[in-house]
Amino acid sequence: IGISWSIHNAAAISTNTNASIKVNDETLVYNDETGYYEKNVIGPDHTLSAETESNYAKVAIEGSEATNKTQSLNITLAPGQTEYYTITILAEDGTDLDYLVKVYRKNNVTTIDRLTCAPIVSGTTGAEETLVALADGSYYKKINRHVDKAQIRLTPKDTNAKASINNEAEEQTESIREVDLSLSAEVINIPLKIIAEDGTEKEVNLKVERESNDTSLKKVLNGTEDMTKVNDSTYKVVVDSRVTKLEFTAIPTTS
Repeated sequence: IGISWSIHNAAAISTNTNASIKVNDETLVYNDETGYYEKNVIGPDHTLSAETESNYAKVAIEGSEATNKTQSLNITLAPGQTEYYTITILAEDGTDLDYLVKVYRKNNVTTIDRLTCAPIVSGTTGAEETLVALADGSYYKKINRHVDKAQIRLTPKDTNAKASINNEAEEQTESIREVDLSLSAEVINIPLKIIAEDGTEKEVNLKVERESNDTSLKKVLNGTEDMTKVNDSTYKVVVDSRVTKLEFTAIPTTS
């Protein structure tokens, strides 16, 4: 009969509490300033895991039972949410060490907090006007024909988001740009973009329209009947000799 003996040297009992901490298979690095192993993530669902360096050590996450050298925890975060976790490593000799983990989900907010427009005439910037979004989320501004530039200020609601005006470079927290309006076009479309912290993008349009200088008439009414147009400045109407009073209504082309 063969007998196998296993002799354990008490002096060799491990005190090793080293471990590898990961989120989604990416090893976390310790932050000396905060005292946490930190990770910023995108999206809601993630896996926090730990594995001991020693084969004789065991790991527990958030107070779970320490039975193996590896353990994982599925976590779900809302946009902008920060959660803290404690991972405990139990060495073979009973020594324990806590690893503190901080996981933050980047925000996906693309809301515009404020959009303003200030006219610039002959190099002088006028007062800012806060624009209100239309039902479809776009913006509209009518300007005087003498305005050759406008200062547009775009501010995201989330301070971690970026803003871009007229396809120019993205800027953190707020973007302020001068837009040339001296073009011949009567309507100028200015693209606006908010880039959320997690990279989500939202684009809307600012439509700037010049005040019309059209002085022509669409038609002239005699009561409810159209008068006959002779030329751009003359209309005529033929009435009965007994008529003593006429009521005219002029309707501009741009109405």
